[in-house]
Order: sequence, then C-alpha cells, then structure tokens
Amino acid sequence: MREAPTLRLTLTKRIETHEDPPMTALYPLVRHADGRTFHDGAPLTLADAQIMLNDAIFDGRVEVGSFLHVGPDQLTIQPPDADPGA
Repeated sequence: MREAPTLRLTLTKRIETHEDPPMTALYPLVRHADGRTFHDGAPLTLADAQIMLNDAIFDGRVEVGSFLHVGPDQLTIQPPDADPGA
C-alpha cells in the first residue's frame, strides 16, 4: 500500500514588541502655594487630587478659583490670582 504524501507546514511565529503604556503619575504630596500641606499620604492621581480640591472648595477650606499646578514630584494648589502658565 502506498503512503499518503506528508504535508509539512512551517509556522513562523511573529513576535511583536509593544511598549508598555505610560504609567499614570502618582503624587503623594499636595501642597498649598504658601507651603502648607494639603495632602501627604497615599499617592493620588491627578484626577483624585482634583476631586479632593473640588471638595475643599465646596467646603470653604480652599478659595474658589484655586487650581492645581503639576510639578515633577508634587501638586501645588495655586490661588485664583496666580498665573497658570508660570
């Protein structure tokens, strides 16, 4: 009896390299522009810090119009009259 022909398939494995997505920045320290500490504890995302700032504005602990300035290792709450571009 005749053998059936053997079909050989060579599969090449294509490996794609993907860079890891950028990590979300975390800030363990949030200070007022005058140096007082607003938050010093568990690291926060920028979004979490903004929510905390909104709550503080609502409660009257921070002046309306204050905003977050993003620094390399901390967030700073700037007063309403501060220059956002500085």
